Amino acid sequence: MSGRTQGKQRQAFGSGKAVVGAIVAARRAMLSGRSVLFTASTIATAAQFAETLLSIAECSIVCVLRYVSDTAVAEKRNPLKVEFNEVLKNLGDDFAAQLSEADRAKCAKFRSGRVRYDHYSSRETWTYTLADVIDMIFIVRPPDILSITTASLLNASSDSDVFAGNWKNFALVICDEESVVPEPVFVVIANHLPAVHHVYIGDIHQLEPHMRCRRTSQAAKFGSRSIIDIFVSVRAVPVAPLMTTFRAQPWLAQFGGLRGHIGGRTTADQRRLLLDLMTFPDGTTPFVLLDAAKSAVSRSHSNEAEALDCATTIDRLLQKGVAPEAVYIALARSRQGQFVLEHAEFLRKINI
Repeated sequence: MSGRTQGKQRQAFGSGKAVVGAIVAARRAMLSGRSVLFTASTIATAAQFAETLLSIAECSIVCVLRYVSDTAVAEKRNPLKVEFNEVLKNLGDDFAAQLSEADRAKCAKFRSGRVRYDHYSSRETWTYTLADVIDMIFIVRPPDILSITTASLLNASSDSDVFAGNWKNFALVICDEESVVPEPVFVVIANHLPAVHHVYIGDIHQLEPHMRCRRTSQAAKFGSRSIIDIFVSVRAVPVAPLMTTFRAQPWLAQFGGLRGHIGGRTTADQRRLLLDLMTFPDGTTPFVLLDAAKSAVSRSHSNEAEALDCATTIDRLLQKGVAPEAVYIALARSRQGQFVLEHAEFLRKINI
């Protein structure tokens, strides 16, 4: 890692850091012409990252590819059109003009084997064929951004695995959910990809104990320790805290933030950011942003001040004649829901 940059985004849970990471990846790929690798610990996060890029119209020129392991493919789910297995099955047809007859034959063999995967008896034959078609995909459809889970990355990035020889054009790796990445995994990624820049995104409090406990208790001190704790304390690693939540409604784009932002007011142009890139499905739905003055004792897990504001807002909506069935409450943590009910006894009379 000598001479290479390592960076970190320290952001709270639910602040839109994954969306920011997607835009950083897209801009880096478009401006530099080099490939970007995105990795996360869960399949859902890797899929969300790919879906976010596909939903941004200005990123349509970016070639996105998501690697999915055979274990994930075996599970019942809705595949994305940019997933490896979906692209590989149609590679011979979609890029027939760019492939030789021998390569098209290999693609046909791979497609036949994938469709009848349960009948494949030779692991060596399958791995050899998969490595061949992956080499082809990096020739005829080289990805600008590759989304892959951390486990699959570790399994596929060694010198003898299916991605061997295809990492030369990657210049940046972005790792989300840093709070669940242990230090040994970081070391392995750095050893496998020594010539790339690293950006890690995470919330240092995201995986702390969800129940109330003292900060000095063993669960708080020894639970969920990860490389995020190391990066926070290392001065050589630049840290970029996200002070603004990049989620807004078009009607509020003209208003600047008054407090809580470094450097004073947030201008309308700064607030637009994603609004210029993403289309909101319903521009007529009112959107209210409440800034709770008090800090949360448990940081990312619950906030009594926000619960009180939520209950008060719901109470006023009902007093204005809004039907109870028209009110929806979305909470990131179950404990937060308990706070809302505690501060609003009238909600117990409503079918929630």
